[in-house]
Amino acid sequence: YIVHARPTQEGGASNSLEDELESTTYWWGEWAKWTACTRTCGGGVMSQERHCLKQRSVPAARDNMTCTGTSKKYLLCNTKDCPSSGRSFREEQCWSFNSQVYNGRNYHWKPLYPDDYVHISSNPCDLHCTTADGQRQLMVPARDGTSCKYSNYRGVCVDGRCEPIGCDGVLFSPNMLDKCGVCQGDGSSCSRVNGNFRRGATTLGYSFITSIPEGSWDIQIIERKKSADVLAVTDQAGNFFFNGNYKVDSPQNFHAAGTVFKYRRPMDVYETGIEYIVAKGPIDQAINVLVWNQNGRIPYITYEYTVLRESLSPVPQPPVYTGPDSTAPGVSVEMGSMVAPNGSTYDKVAPETQRNQVLKQGAKASGAEGQKGQETNEVYEETGRFLQKNFKLSPADMYRWKLSSQEPCSSTCSIGVSKSFAMCVRYDGAEVNDMHCDTMTRPEPVHDFCIGRECQPRWEASSWSECSRTCGEGFQFRLVRCWKMLSPGLDSSVYSDLCTLAELERPLERRACKSPTCGPQWEVAEWTECPAKCGRRAQVTREVRCSDETKSCDPLTRPLNTKNCTGPPCERQWTVSEWGPCSGSCGQGKMVRHVYCKTPEGRVVPESQCSPENKPLAIHPCGEKDCAPHWLTQDWESCNTTCGRGVKWRIVQCAGITAGKFQAHDDEACGASKRPEEENTCFERPCFKWYTTPWSECTKTCGVGVRMRDVKCYQGREIVRGCDPLTKPVAKQTCALQPCPTEPPDESCQDRPTTNCSLALKVNLCSHWYYSKACCHSCRAQHAS
Repeated sequence: YIVHARPTQEGGASNSLEDELESTTYWWGEWAKWTACTRTCGGGVMSQERHCLKQRSVPAARDNMTCTGTSKKYLLCNTKDCPSSGRSFREEQCWSFNSQVYNGRNYHWKPLYPDDYVHISSNPCDLHCTTADGQRQLMVPARDGTSCKYSNYRGVCVDGRCEPIGCDGVLFSPNMLDKCGVCQGDGSSCSRVNGNFRRGATTLGYSFITSIPEGSWDIQIIERKKSADVLAVTDQAGNFFFNGNYKVDSPQNFHAAGTVFKYRRPMDVYETGIEYIVAKGPIDQAINVLVWNQNGRIPYITYEYTVLRESLSPVPQPPVYTGPDSTAPGVSVEMGSMVAPNGSTYDKVAPETQRNQVLKQGAKASGAEGQKGQETNEVYEETGRFLQKNFKLSPADMYRWKLSSQEPCSSTCSIGVSKSFAMCVRYDGAEVNDMHCDTMTRPEPVHDFCIGRECQPRWEASSWSECSRTCGEGFQFRLVRCWKMLSPGLDSSVYSDLCTLAELERPLERRACKSPTCGPQWEVAEWTECPAKCGRRAQVTREVRCSDETKSCDPLTRPLNTKNCTGPPCERQWTVSEWGPCSGSCGQGKMVRHVYCKTPEGRVVPESQCSPENKPLAIHPCGEKDCAPHWLTQDWESCNTTCGRGVKWRIVQCAGITAGKFQAHDDEACGASKRPEEENTCFERPCFKWYTTPWSECTKTCGVGVRMRDVKCYQGREIVRGCDPLTKPVAKQTCALQPCPTEPPDESCQDRPTTNCSLALKVNLCSHWYYSKACCHSCRAQHAS
């Protein structure tokens, strides 16, 4: 282990009058033992502390004014990787809250963000947890040893701060890997290779895109234009890793070539997202990337990877791939030509310098010396005819399609679309009329996803809740959170501080609402506890009253104030513990034991569920073998009320010990005048009671709606705040009716004015997550048609 300490200081000079007359010497105490490792795997933290000690002495030179150095040092421990099948450390921390009660109930907690996105928090060592239904969140400091992202390199949480772990495995080390994976390297030992593939297939089937050499890492293959084409990967012998033999595999992780290929694609045309393959690498063998063209359209696929410079070599010719049935009508397998790094299949013509040389030679051979004022195009046309005649050049060699430069990104923030169109150009690069180029080979317009500047945070508010009261004045509530587009495809809630620092006005979270005027309503309290003994029947009651004393409520709608109840099962029995030791001499000493009411399964239940007549004694006299009669009192029973003034009782007996055995005596033997009281008044908390009104009608006539009722806390006739929140009746619950024939349209669905929705419709972007929201109205109309 290598021990490293975060610089701190303890102690300091004092400016008290007493210290002016004395000098204080400081020195470090011994280091304490190392604490246990915070994790069993994945890289935990151990710590060791020492304290700064001081001693006052006679006046002397004030040299040693403080302890210098560090009071705490840290040690990385258990750095081996955790099993991939287990829960992450953040999951374990969130799971630990499952046993804790919040608002009277238990929740199942999980991390709010995936481990990959822990860096999006303004404090990466905050642990964000959410319930399984996503309705509640909590935030606490993450435990020491929690992985975090520190700037551009990995770190670990220590005392609530994300501290760096260098590429040398040392805590607090600033050493970083370069882009080639070399610790403290300069990035010169590798190259980033990238290219694109935009070639249409003359026949349907698999087309070769590129070969990626052995040892490559950080591999990304992305379909930039959504289509029905399917990406595939093979080894050099032509064996498919996935999506081979004209069969499409489901999106998943594939283990191949010594790494994991993460393959993702939308499951249907209406699903958002694009098709891509990414692999961390390095791969232990060369691989080939292919595209299965299913409709003959021109694909747009980009690829990039990093490879050591010594591994770069001429790319071998691609092998031939055959499917399981090469004789299938209308389907053949064709390999496209090689695509060089950073190249495009549309640029596979003579370089500009070579074209200019050919042009000059042709002009000189034809003897076409232009005169002043002669149009340049005439020279080019003459030269073109010369080249076609003498060099046997076809029109396809004279004119070609070229993609125009891309327009600015349609979105100023996060993801948008930039488009480029094809233009017809002559061999010299001049743009000419489209009629000179072959219309059959004209490439389709390309619409690229593009990224604008960093998105600003924004407030997002949910829809308003129903009014808190079904009549009269109440309140509506909504959830307001700060959101930010962190990267394409990741629109997430973030700290509210980000919106506050941007000086954005926070929307209201509560507003007043007014329902029809309340008439007099019946209000009911909770039912009392059933007083019946085991196996017996009795009645429970509740208070029912009219909300307006000056008016009368409708007697026909008066809720019931009594109902039948049944006592607990009779198999409940008293059980006792062993007697404790004697506390004193005869007449004063007592032995105590615990008395429980239990079910046959051994579960302890309230004492009211057992018969009070045969409850065993919990206190017994002791002291001598023979002990004269004296008063023996048991503990007080619980107060007979849960609030306000009530009465409590206890058992009082005249008892003694005869020949070592308990003996009951008449009251006269103990002196009746000295008998302790058996009954006394008791007072519990003030009587605050929850009262509820009847349920309202369901907010919907079909499907799932909501019904509500008023819940008030009363003390007498006054509305107060003292009721126990854990026993508060629910004020809102769902009501499910018969299914609706069709889903009602969302009238609030509108296109965002800043988005070019007409373009989004033309290029079929409604399935993309961003445009499905930004062009909600237009996309809905398109689906309807």
